[in-house]
Amino acid sequence: MQVFNIHHLDHYNAQFAEQIKVLISTRPILDESIISLYTGTRAHELEVRDTHREVSQDDFIKNKCAIVRKLLETNAYQYVADLKVRNIIDVWKMTNSINGYWFMQKNKNLTFKNLSERDTRSYDVVTCGDDIYLINGVGFIDVNNECIFKCKA
Repeated sequence: MQVFNIHHLDHYNAQFAEQIKVLISTRPILDESIISLYTGTRAHELEVRDTHREVSQDDFIKNKCAIVRKLLETNAYQYVADLKVRNIIDVWKMTNSINGYWFMQKNKNLTFKNLSERDTRSYDVVTCGDDIYLINGVGFIDVNNECIFKCKA
């Protein structure tokens, strides 16, 4: 068993609003050239489609990882609990519940650091030693290795 630290993102933190907006965005940031071309008339629409440069998934994930590393050093993330379990999948299972609040259930392997009145969800972070994992709609992103974390339940 390992000890995982659970950090919940404060989605309404005004101090880091721009970084949080980029972090939770599901779309790659538009190339500035697209914006400048499209500000004219709709006649430019065809030209915009032809010159659109797609941001690769790798760049998209790397950007999110960089933001997570920066935000973890601030008060944008609240350190809510330590949980002693086998793996990150168990962390997800133990900090989410459809039958009531996960933090109200008796669990000897859970140590609270701060009160959080919600489940662990997308854009929250779980750490274990030096490992950092971003919970995302695709599963988990390994922040240190800047890739989607693949694991078996």
